[in-house]
Amino acid sequence: MSLRPGWSRTAFALCSIALLSSCGGGGLVAGIEGTGTATVAAASSGPISRFGSIFVNGVEFDTTHASISIDGQSAAASQLSVGDVVEVQGSVATGGTTGTATTVDYRSAVQGPISAVDAAGSTVTVLGQTVQIGPQTSLGAEAGGTPTFASLVPGTLVEVSGFPAASGTVAATRVEIQTQVSSYELAGIVASVDPSTLQVIVNGVTIDFSGAQFTGFPAGAGLQVGDRIQVESPVGAVSGTLLATRISLLPTLSAASGAQGAVQGEVDGYVSPTQFQVDDTPVSTSAQTQYQNGTVASLAAGIEVSVQGNFDSTGTLVATTVRFAQTNPILVRATVTAVDPTAGTLAVLGVPVSTDALTRFEDQTANPVAPFNLAAVAVGDYVEVHGHLSASGVLQASVLTREDPNAEVELRAPPSAAVAPSLTVLGVSASTSGATQFVGTDESSISSAQFFSSAAGGSTVDLVGSISGGVLQVTTATLPGEAELGD
Repeated sequence: MSLRPGWSRTAFALCSIALLSSCGGGGLVAGIEGTGTATVAAASSGPISRFGSIFVNGVEFDTTHASISIDGQSAAASQLSVGDVVEVQGSVATGGTTGTATTVDYRSAVQGPISAVDAAGSTVTVLGQTVQIGPQTSLGAEAGGTPTFASLVPGTLVEVSGFPAASGTVAATRVEIQTQVSSYELAGIVASVDPSTLQVIVNGVTIDFSGAQFTGFPAGAGLQVGDRIQVESPVGAVSGTLLATRISLLPTLSAASGAQGAVQGEVDGYVSPTQFQVDDTPVSTSAQTQYQNGTVASLAAGIEVSVQGNFDSTGTLVATTVRFAQTNPILVRATVTAVDPTAGTLAVLGVPVSTDALTRFEDQTANPVAPFNLAAVAVGDYVEVHGHLSASGVLQASVLTREDPNAEVELRAPPSAAVAPSLTVLGVSASTSGATQFVGTDESSISSAQFFSSAAGGSTVDLVGSISGGVLQVTTATLPGEAELGD
């Protein structure tokens, strides 16, 4: 756990399922913020999209009276960050998008020094874990500033939140550069246990637990294959086996029968389209399950999904909705030309953008405001928006980041027209010239003819330049590679 200023390091325990049950199974109880609204118990796991309490999986949870935990230690909600994957226990308004959190628990996926960087693949390696960094990854720094991928160099200490897989990969939702840490950390599922050598394998890493302190385990219980654990190791050189000083058993997201549930992560423990796990949470589907951005045939191990539903008496989340993460996202980086906080819409370089409760908001300016949301965005602000086009042609934002003013404009999307030397992207006219640098998917230089051949065929393009006379004068025209078009 990183040494963030002001942390109180006292013990923390999750509230029990029995307490959750007392929150109500749908009757009229104290309600959201004392309004008397009908509520139902709820459990939710996913990245924080914004604050003002906290937004997780499209629900705004009031954290006024919640117990907050960061890597097992008591903390304040202000010490959480956008992109942190948290587990929330509490209640939500029936059929609504507001709720009250009883507990909020954050656990880093991996924390330690970067040992390797793959710029072409947009990955870094931390404690043997391949951390995938994409458009949906929030980058931050404990000391402030606005880091970029170039800031992630070997030896840099980082805290990573995201969705770890048994293969040793982590789909990062947040990577934060640390100035110092009190321990190295690794979370995952136990793949094997060797009682003779006192070693386990987690996410492909061999861990020596001979001197470890165990927390959260039932009395008399030892490590078992399938346990979801977090390992702490001393700070220092890492070579081969990781020496554990503490191993914590992490609870699986669950709640009382009938409680509302939501979980986001990668499909694991895949048995069939009707039986699998997401972030170690058992999920079942039925003929009534609705699918978004895909079909039931799209379900497979390793696919990132968001599942909404209700828990049954066995602790299984019975899915009402399965939403697949979309690939090939659209990118617009430019100044805001219009904004309507009430409608949740804005325009960036004239491109219409829509936001909702799932949109992640970040303020990375020199003087960030908190909480940051659309009400804090003004015409003339310089923003970067990642998202996907709706059927009506509106850019549905998944991430909106405000940055310091910049004259540079960037557009990434399939062009609607591409005839050398001009293109139209998201309704914006763009022009290339003899000074334009053309780059292929492997980051090598290509000719104008090669670029326009791919663009005319519908390939996604990435254009960088500046606006002159209402036209984007392109300095760099790229055919993005697979890593740049990640989820």
